[in-house]
Amino acid sequence: MGIYKEAQSLKSLRHKNIVELYHAFVEGKQLIMIMELAEGGELLKYVGDKGTLKEAEARKILLQMVDAICCCHMRGIVHRDLKLENVMFKGNTDEELFVKVIDFGISGCCTAFQSDKVDAGTVAYMPPECFED
Repeated sequence: MGIYKEAQSLKSLRHKNIVELYHAFVEGKQLIMIMELAEGGELLKYVGDKGTLKEAEARKILLQMVDAICCCHMRGIVHRDLKLENVMFKGNTDEELFVKVIDFGISGCCTAFQSDKVDAGTVAYMPPECFED
């Protein structure tokens, strides 16, 4: 179910900092998605290798992420699993720092008329109030 939701969300999103879905089709029981290449690696690895980011570098990355998520929210889509592992770099040089938000597999809908009431995401990144009775 998640991969179909991902394809549905990505079809409605066109933004320079969101991975682009070029084509999706069903082959047997599988959904095949042809997506944009982001060969620069995960933000998690980048931060792990660098240790500490300079403020200007962190700002450049964060502003692109915020811009991408604003695009999602304007279209009534919530990502639900935004984390370092779901942000990739388009290219593989340090001076580029052009990010792509990926993995909309558990994305949801939230508009003035409709919202999904679901606790979803990666457990290690969830706030404690999600676990209260």
